[in-house]
Amino acid sequence: MKKEKMKKNIVLVIISLGLSFQSYTMACSGFCISNTSHVLVGNNEDWKNPYTKIWFESTSQEKYGRVYFGFDDFNPQGGMNTKGLCFDGFATKFKKVKNSLGKPNYKGGNLIDYVMSTFGNVGEVKEFFEKYNLSFLENAMLFFADANGNSIIIEGDTIISKTDKYQIITNFYQSEEKGDNISCERYKLANQMLSSSKEVTIDLSKRVLAATHQEGEYPTIYSNIYDLKKGIVYLYHFHNFQDEVVIHLEEELKKGNRKIDLPSLFEKNYAFEKFKENQIK
Repeated sequence: MKKEKMKKNIVLVIISLGLSFQSYTMACSGFCISNTSHVLVGNNEDWKNPYTKIWFESTSQEKYGRVYFGFDDFNPQGGMNTKGLCFDGFATKFKKVKNSLGKPNYKGGNLIDYVMSTFGNVGEVKEFFEKYNLSFLENAMLFFADANGNSIIIEGDTIISKTDKYQIITNFYQSEEKGDNISCERYKLANQMLSSSKEVTIDLSKRVLAATHQEGEYPTIYSNIYDLKKGIVYLYHFHNFQDEVVIHLEEELKKGNRKIDLPSLFEKNYAFEKFKENQIK
């Protein structure tokens, strides 16, 4: 590594599956952009918890190695595995899931870790989720992308596949809002930037994340850009895109399973320290 509001029962189900989504009143932004040479996924994690973490799970005969990002509950908010599959979770408004209610519930423990340790592409992920009751996604969506340039948004009853050079996700249901009816300003700004550029670069990804970051009570706590073909993560802390940490997943996994305080990888930031202080009070 080098510098460069849910019902109680739904909450319990989500936690047992290794999922943890912040309140719908908060906001996160993500996208996948690709061409024949590059596949990049960008994400802004917006929330009020300053205690962010990174943890590594080693490769084994049965499991892909993976890196996760999240908070001090160690429920993955996002991550990538050694096959170039990545994911992130997005909170959204309550919407009852109906179409999969007759299917079995997943009972294998941590759902996200199972998916990320077992599957290498979006097609496998889609097939897996189509087998199960997805009522745990009544307040949330999952976003997956792979090194082939494919990505999907799992809304619950609807799975939306990437059909162009990019796919964007924020905190609304794209099955309900389309085209001129989309109200999310972060989505519209990201769409404008991605549609007007032929680039598939770290620089463009960084510009989109910078343009869509949040400040105030629920700021962008960390951001990452996944290079899915190269197995690299570009990491940024507290919407400071000048201070960059680069994670080469295969190299980091050689050091074994471990947990890291994400802020410890960066130079001290006055704005972050004041924000953290205010959360403690």
